[in-house]
Amino acid sequence: MKRIIALLSFAVLSCAAALAQPRAVGGYVGIINQGVYYQHFTKDNQFVNLTVSNDLANFTGYKSFGLMLGADYEFIFASFPKSKGTFNLMAGPGLYLGHGVATAPKDHDGFAGFISVGGNFGFDFTFNCHVQLFARIAPKVGICIGVDRDDAGEKTYTPGLEIGRTLYGLIPEFGVAYSF
Repeated sequence: MKRIIALLSFAVLSCAAALAQPRAVGGYVGIINQGVYYQHFTKDNQFVNLTVSNDLANFTGYKSFGLMLGADYEFIFASFPKSKGTFNLMAGPGLYLGHGVATAPKDHDGFAGFISVGGNFGFDFTFNCHVQLFARIAPKVGICIGVDRDDAGEKTYTPGLEIGRTLYGLIPEFGVAYSF
């Protein structure tokens, strides 16, 4: 019985410690994609950013929907408290995977699976009323695998270097979130 009480106490304290960290939830839009994200601080100047977004589909005119999942670890390297809120400059690495529009190689429908690494560079301003505005660029480089069918109807897998996300990642994204 003592072990169960100790385990339950540890679980409650762990949840309380995790919920005590600052977090934010919101959405972002760029010229080529839109998405939602969840931000969770791990230390005073470091946080994890989890994103789910459509992948380049609207920009390139495809009727299909691409999906990209991402996880970034961000470092705030400069913070400037103001009377109306806080301004932060941040950067960090990220890992992304999904199925979306590919520059090369492509499936027969223009899509391919991909895994990419990249970086985020940007800034945010969090108002005292918990509203957060941000802008960032997020270039990525990775490998994509296109799946198509040859003349005999057999699947062929074509790996390749994905550079489209590097170029498209240089277009800024803008977002708004609620920080709590």
